[in-house]
Amino acid sequence: MDNAQHIAIVGAGLVGCMLATLLARRGHRVSVFEKRQPPSDSAASGRSTHLVISTRGWRALEAIDAGPEVLPATTPLNGRRIHPADGGDELFQPYGQDGQAIFAIHRNTLNRILVRLCGRTPGVAMHFGRQCVGVDLEKGCIELADAQGEQREVVRADYIFAADGASSKVRELAGADGRIASTRTLEPFGYKEFTMHAPHATALAADAMHAWPRGAVSLFAFPNPDRSFTATLLAPFEGPDSFASLRTREDMARVFAARFPDVDPAPFFGELLGNPVNSLVTVRSAPWTLAGRLALVGDAAHAMVPFLGQGMNAGFEDCMVLVELLERHGDDFQAALGHYETLRKPHGDAVTTMSSAAFDELTRQISEPGFHLRKQLERMLHRLYPERFVPPYQLIAFTHVPYADVLHQIGELDAVTDELLRHADARSEQAATVESLIHSVISRLPRGNHADQTH
Repeated sequence: MDNAQHIAIVGAGLVGCMLATLLARRGHRVSVFEKRQPPSDSAASGRSTHLVISTRGWRALEAIDAGPEVLPATTPLNGRRIHPADGGDELFQPYGQDGQAIFAIHRNTLNRILVRLCGRTPGVAMHFGRQCVGVDLEKGCIELADAQGEQREVVRADYIFAADGASSKVRELAGADGRIASTRTLEPFGYKEFTMHAPHATALAADAMHAWPRGAVSLFAFPNPDRSFTATLLAPFEGPDSFASLRTREDMARVFAARFPDVDPAPFFGELLGNPVNSLVTVRSAPWTLAGRLALVGDAAHAMVPFLGQGMNAGFEDCMVLVELLERHGDDFQAALGHYETLRKPHGDAVTTMSSAAFDELTRQISEPGFHLRKQLERMLHRLYPERFVPPYQLIAFTHVPYADVLHQIGELDAVTDELLRHADARSEQAATVESLIHSVISRLPRGNHADQTH
């Protein structure tokens, strides 16, 4: 390749490996630097162990031919199974239409696959145990050190990509003079993850994410291929029933008995008490590109809380947009980076906003009858007006409609369902009556501009 460039990528996580593989397959020389050691074969990490792959993520994985290795390690999820606080029958909420599913996978499993694929891609050199300690954009250099801060080296690259996560060192160093503004919002809630091994999870159906929404202290569980479940206990850092007060088996037993009586915590006490409490953070940054040489991707640009399941998918979409811009501009990185932020930042901001809103939905709203009624109305609107109204999560998980367009459509859909709920008690009305009301309300509303759902 005549215009091959040397690219330095800091971060060998999911997004860093994805971008490195895509760029190397275009003929560029890529050096990847990661402060940690290569991911181990151990699945347990106690932190951020579960991800979901939606349509946006699969598009990127298929672009690097990762599907055959990734798919067998996933578990398809058709929806949520809600466990009510009153101990009643669980409620199933589908994610999309019949046959549609998102796919759960262990973060460490996926990272191992992508590191392996990346490392065997011609043109990629991977360097573990090397942390970034300096950035000089004028010279196009990054300074690296080993874990002890010794054995330093300076590497020159034509272009630098920061894929080193929410606490990006590259973003911090490059923006130390104020050229990059970033806000880092730490939520007052944390989470612990633990494993429900198969013998202790026989009552849980393996076709869905299970949720015990109890507000500030909630529980979620994702199935694994071996029929175990990876569970997440959410709680405040401080106050009653906070992680600060959940220090003994008796403390945990009391909280589970009061909030999740159908789950016996005894088999999980070791992990519940021993695993770390992890933080939930939101990061917004601007600009995403600097000096025509540096670009932020994934969490380094737009970290979000995990309740929408789109952090990784959005990061992969960043990578796809970058390579599409390179294709459009004949691998002219200056031109591609000039358009990257303009095209992506509105959608990064939108998915971050939607992820924060999903926190309230998953911990509080989904346990309320009014929420289920609203979702029923959304599905009915979609059935009657399939091109005009699509349930938001269906757009997010099963299409490539840009995130900012989805956020706009959420506002439009909320306005219509609010209007319907004001006109009738849809709980007691016959379906035909509700359909008639829907047609009447829609006929009085102006028709806005809608994104092409096949985009």
